[in-house]
Amino acid sequence: MKSNKDKILNFFINQKLLFIIIALIIILTAKDKSFFTVKSLVSILDHVTIQGIMAAGMTILLISGSFDLSVGSVLAMSGIATIMLQRYGMLVSISGGLLTGVVIGAINGALVVKGKINAFIATLGTFIIFRGLGLGLTHGPIKGTIENFPKIAQGSLFGIPNNIFFLAITYLVVWYVLKYTKFGRNDYAIGSNPLSARTAGINVNLNTFFYFVACSFAAAVAGVLLSSKVNTGNPVFGDNVPMLVIAAAVLGGTSLFGGKGGVIGTIQGVIILGLVERAMVIFNVDTNYQLLVRGSILLAVIITDAVTSNRQRKLLTA
Repeated sequence: MKSNKDKILNFFINQKLLFIIIALIIILTAKDKSFFTVKSLVSILDHVTIQGIMAAGMTILLISGSFDLSVGSVLAMSGIATIMLQRYGMLVSISGGLLTGVVIGAINGALVVKGKINAFIATLGTFIIFRGLGLGLTHGPIKGTIENFPKIAQGSLFGIPNNIFFLAITYLVVWYVLKYTKFGRNDYAIGSNPLSARTAGINVNLNTFFYFVACSFAAAVAGVLLSSKVNTGNPVFGDNVPMLVIAAAVLGGTSLFGGKGGVIGTIQGVIILGLVERAMVIFNVDTNYQLLVRGSILLAVIITDAVTSNRQRKLLTA
């Protein structure tokens, strides 16, 4: 039977991300008294919305044991498609942007599942291909032409930016799918042991295909919202996004090796990275070193995940 000391220790370990968030808020408030306000905290959530939505989709894919490096290009191409199709009306343009993400996800899924190509190579390839396609189609940023389109992401309800509502809806949907649907249960089974999942009658290839589609669809939603927020489609959007999105999910407890994770941890990881971004601004960190900080966080997260996963494997095989 566990002692009270063990229970308290386990509580702190299980809720470590929450305590990191609280610690960061305290540190930033001590540095800047105006930080701890509703307006400031809402602005941070609004700022991380795009990455947060993409991280939710990436969480689904990571749990299955795969990942997608092309989400940056999906973000850009979905925004470009949305802006380019505005001549046909808002509904068609938004549908076209979302469909663009579905198509790219289907291509990635087919390459990995049917083509038996490593996910790293396949999605890196499509990242480059669709980045080049975006540049070829636009030759630079293109402006939106529908007057009400920017209101989707720029508007607010009860003083809360619309983007935060989209973020909340995304996480509620993904949380429900992972926790209460066969699609979600299969995700964990495939990530934990694909061979056992196949033996249990799960169609591993078909499910993995749709996990890639789900990941790209989330990136497409983010792309449509970003194009609405800036009323622009730009082929260079999302350059550094894939690594930050993966880092947020892994920081939140989703394993790079599959079978473990969830969006409750992911949203905490997203908020932590958002607070770190704000901290670098408040503490006047040189922009030349900000990339160094992001890279260090990413490396630390990956190393921690690798060490934790190796320990769990040793315990299971002991």
